[in-house]
Amino acid sequence: MAPRRSGGGSSSSYSSYSSNNPWSQEIEFSLDMLRSKTLFIAGFAFDVLTIIALIGFLVWTCLIHNGRGQLKGVLWALLAYLVSMITILVYEILFFANATVQMYYVIDLMLNEFFGLAAGCLIFFVFYHLIHSILNRLTDAGKPYAVVAIVHWVILGLVSVVSLATFGLYVGFQVQNVQNYYYSPIAKQYNNLEAARAIIWWILSLEIVAWFIFIVVKAGSHRFASKFPIFTLLGGSIAWMALNLAYAVIYIRFSLENVIQPNYLACLQSVLQFFFIVGTFVGILLACMKWRSVDDREDKNVAAQYPYPPGQYQTYQAYQQQNPTQMRAPYAPQYYQQQPHETYPEPVPHHTHQPEQQRAEN
Repeated sequence: MAPRRSGGGSSSSYSSYSSNNPWSQEIEFSLDMLRSKTLFIAGFAFDVLTIIALIGFLVWTCLIHNGRGQLKGVLWALLAYLVSMITILVYEILFFANATVQMYYVIDLMLNEFFGLAAGCLIFFVFYHLIHSILNRLTDAGKPYAVVAIVHWVILGLVSVVSLATFGLYVGFQVQNVQNYYYSPIAKQYNNLEAARAIIWWILSLEIVAWFIFIVVKAGSHRFASKFPIFTLLGGSIAWMALNLAYAVIYIRFSLENVIQPNYLACLQSVLQFFFIVGTFVGILLACMKWRSVDDREDKNVAAQYPYPPGQYQTYQAYQQQNPTQMRAPYAPQYYQQQPHETYPEPVPHHTHQPEQQRAEN
C-alpha cells in the first residue's frame, strides 16, 4: 500500500506566482502552518522507524540463502517500499526546514505514488509465489493447483493495470493542481479509482489469508520438518490484510463520501503502516529463512508412506477378539528336521595298506 501522503494545500503558502511558467511558482513550508505540530512530528517519527525497519529487512534479506528461490521478488518489494518512504520523508523534512521551493516538489509526491503502488504489487507477487510453492509441495505432481497459479497471475496483471491507471490519474491531478485549476474533473475520478483499488487490494489480501489457512489445515497430513514457516506466513498475510483493510476504510470514509480528514488521521496512518508493514515482512523473511523445512524434496505425504493413519493400528486385544479360534488352537511341538541340502556324506575309515611282498613273508 502506498505510504501516507500529506496534503500540501493546507500546510503551505504561495510566495510568488509566474503566469508564464506555473512550475516556477514558489511555495513555503512551515510547521507553524500545520493544524497539529505534535501529530505531524509523531507521524514523522513513525515514518523514520519504518525506514529503519526496511533497511534492516534489506540486510536480513541479503543474509538469507536463496538456494530454493523462496526470496523471489522480496528484495525488489523492499527496495520499492523503501524508496516510497524516502520520498515522503523528503516531503516532510521540507516542513521542518521552513523551505521555500518551486512547484517541482510535486514530482517527489508522484514518485511516492509510483513506488508505493509498485511495492504493493510486488508484495502480492511475493505472497502468490510462496503460496504456489507450498501448494505444489502438498501434491506429488503439483497439477491440481496449476489453475490457481494461472488465475493468480492473471489477477496480478489486472491489479497492475489498475495501479498504473491510478498513478496516471494522480499525475494528471497534480499537474492540474500546479496549473491552479479551481475545479479538477480528474480529482473525483482519481478518488473513486483510488478507493476502488484499495478495496480490491483488501479483497485480494483477504484471499491470501484464506489460502494460508487452507495450507495450515492441509499440511496436517504431511510430514514437514517444521510448520513454523507456514505459521509465520499466515501471520504476515494477516498483517498485510489488516493494512489494506485500514486503507480501504479510510478511502471509503473520506474519499468516496467527501468527508474532511481529521487532524489525527495522517499520524494514525503512519502508526498503522509501521506495525503492519513490519509484521508483513517479518512473516515473509522468517518463512524464507526456514524454507528448507517446508520445501524439502525428501519429504513425502504420510498417507503415501504408511497404510494406516497414526493411532489407528489394530491392537493385540482387538486381534484376539476377531480371531478367537486361532488364538485357542494348540500349537504342536516343532522339531528341527534336517533339510536335503544340509545332508553331508558319512566319514570313511582310513586303512593302511601293506606291500604284497611283506604280506607274503608273514
